[in-house]
Amino acid sequence: MNRRRKKQFAYGAVFLAVLLLVFWMVWSGARTSTSQCADGVQNNGEEGLDCGGLCAACDADENSAITVQFPVAVLGLRSLDRAVVLGTIRNTDEAMAGEAEYRATLFDIRDKVLQTIPGQISVPPGEEARLFISAVTVPFSEIARADIELEAAQLKQETIPRKGSVVFSGSPDVSVVENERITIAGTVENRNPVSVETIEILAVLMDGSGNELFAARTLVSRVESFGTRDFVIAVPYDNDIAARMDRGATRLFVLKP
Repeated sequence: MNRRRKKQFAYGAVFLAVLLLVFWMVWSGARTSTSQCADGVQNNGEEGLDCGGLCAACDADENSAITVQFPVAVLGLRSLDRAVVLGTIRNTDEAMAGEAEYRATLFDIRDKVLQTIPGQISVPPGEEARLFISAVTVPFSEIARADIELEAAQLKQETIPRKGSVVFSGSPDVSVVENERITIAGTVENRNPVSVETIEILAVLMDGSGNELFAARTLVSRVESFGTRDFVIAVPYDNDIAARMDRGATRLFVLKP
C-alpha cells in the first residue's frame, strides 16, 4: 500500500469513527429522553407527568392537568428538631376531579436522600389542594430541602366537594401557653345538603411578612348538613415561632373532604 493510500485510509477511518460517535450520541440521547418521558414520574423539568420540557408537549385534557406547585416548604420546630412538609397540588381541569399518587423526598445539604414518603391526594376540578406531610422522621436540622414528584395521576368524573361547601366561620383564635403549646381554635361549617363524616383541617402559622412557620392538622368527625363544629389544633411550644408568628395571619385550610 503506497503512502497516499495509507493517508486516505487513515482519513476514512477517522471520519467513520466520528460518524459512529455522533450516531451513538444521538441514539443514546434519544433513548435517555424516551425512558425519562415514560417513567411515570413528573421530573427533569417536565410540566406534567411525562410531558413538557424535553418530552412531548402536554395535552391540556390529559393527566398533565395535575401538577405540583413549587416551592415545597419544609417547616420545623427548632426546639424539638421536628419537621413537616407543606406543598400544593393543582388541577387545571375545570370539569373533572384529579387524583394523584405522590412521592415526597427529603434531602440534606449535599443532596443526599434522607427520607422518601409516599401518599395520595385528591383535587377538585379547577382548584388547588394543600398537601400536608407529617410523617417526617428525619430531624429538622438535617433537612436542606424537599421535593414532591407525581408518580401516577388521573382525572375522574367522581365528585369531590368544591371549595365553599365546607368553610370556616370567622377568624381563628390563636393563643399561647408559654413553654407548653400554641393553640388554634375555630369553627367549621358544613354547607352541604348532606352530613360530612370527617373533615380534615390544616392550620398554618405565619409571620408578619407572609412566610409559613409551621403547620398542624386535626380531624373533626361528623358535621351535620348545614351544621357547625368547633375545633382546636395544638402545636408544641417553640420560642422561635412564638416570637415570630403573627396571630392574625394564621391560615386555615380544609384538606378533606
